[in-house]
Amino acid sequence: MKKLRVVGAGLAGAEAAWQLARHGLTVELIDIKPGQMTPAHSSIYPAELVCSNSLKSDDPHTASGLLKREMRRLDSIILTAADATGVPAGSALAVDRSAFAKKVKEILDGTGLIIWREEEITSLPADEVITSVNRAAAPSSGKTISLPADEKITTQITDKGTAPSSGKTTSLTADEAAAPSACKTTSLTADEAAAPSAGKITSLSNDSASSSASILDADSYSYSDLDSPSDCLTLIATGPLTTGGLMQAMADEWGEMLHFFDAAAPIVSEESLDSKHYYAASRYGKGTADYLNCPLDKETYLKFREALLKAPKAEIKEFDRKVFEHCQPIEELAARGEDTMRFGPLKPVGLEDPVTGELPYAVLQLRREQSTGEMYNLVGCQTIMTFAAQREVFGIIPALRQAEYLRYGVMHRNHYIKGPQIMTWGNRVKSRRNLF
Repeated sequence: MKKLRVVGAGLAGAEAAWQLARHGLTVELIDIKPGQMTPAHSSIYPAELVCSNSLKSDDPHTASGLLKREMRRLDSIILTAADATGVPAGSALAVDRSAFAKKVKEILDGTGLIIWREEEITSLPADEVITSVNRAAAPSSGKTISLPADEKITTQITDKGTAPSSGKTTSLTADEAAAPSACKTTSLTADEAAAPSAGKITSLSNDSASSSASILDADSYSYSDLDSPSDCLTLIATGPLTTGGLMQAMADEWGEMLHFFDAAAPIVSEESLDSKHYYAASRYGKGTADYLNCPLDKETYLKFREALLKAPKAEIKEFDRKVFEHCQPIEELAARGEDTMRFGPLKPVGLEDPVTGELPYAVLQLRREQSTGEMYNLVGCQTIMTFAAQREVFGIIPALRQAEYLRYGVMHRNHYIKGPQIMTWGNRVKSRRNLF
């Protein structure tokens, strides 16, 4: 049995380790916490939700709700923990983020198969680069397909439909070789089997060429197919907050890395809110009245927007305005147009004021952070304003005039890789036999 190692104990790493452990496999789970934190982290526990505490809709008639149903059927640790630590949020699945992370840790520890290791990984496994797949082809093996040497992977396949003497050679790029239309089979023709030096040759028949598997998909190989296989399978699950050393190692091997910036919304204490200026309701009256709704008249809304446009912004290292579209800072939305926020996070539709019976000009919603209702986050109000500016600008909203801020809105950089170029469809790294 090979050693299993998961690097990163966020949402993906915790889920991966759990799925392996629940099948009886021992897993080494490596994370930088609790000894080290990124600027976006604050909890010592795994699976920390650093932005919103909402996991989006739980309605099975929506894509996200249907996905949750499927994950529950697969015994997802994330959904198990979320269901156990949920807070009222209408049709959305929101959680008490602290209790959620603790629950994930509790479930992982309960397996008895998770070996925790606190360490910052700054390099990729050094001994797993695929340099070649050695195959001695029979003299009459037919068409040979090979990858350029700089692609790190080479293999040979035969085409039973090609004349033995054709000797035709075709070069493929890594992406072409990994196309879904190439299907690996392990059958040999009579001539191939009789050839003294043929060894095992991966063959394609005319029929199998249209199948969905990839000849260079690493999932097609068994370990006996490869030279000197490592004794360890490694899954990198460090996510968008991967630390600098490991990001540099990836960039050194795979080239340019991609990124975008993401922001978090402020969290305020419930007792500091002005109850005369908010009302509890859920949009369109669906479910229970789980949100606190802060109505704004037109004059207040325009004053709020003007303040957002003029507010000083925090200085963020290497900020280049590549911001995730679905997590735009509220001031960026304000800059797009006068009504952008009213058709976005501050939309009033379905939230009639129970006192006046009328629809407010705009509404800022507050969502619970924990089951006790002591903390609320400002829904859709991700921001990069300075802390002082956040107090001043959000203080324009009547319900928030005396608000106590338990967490200010912040922005952080998210990293990601060029997946289609680097990985097979099975998420195995093309250039490394035992790295996922």
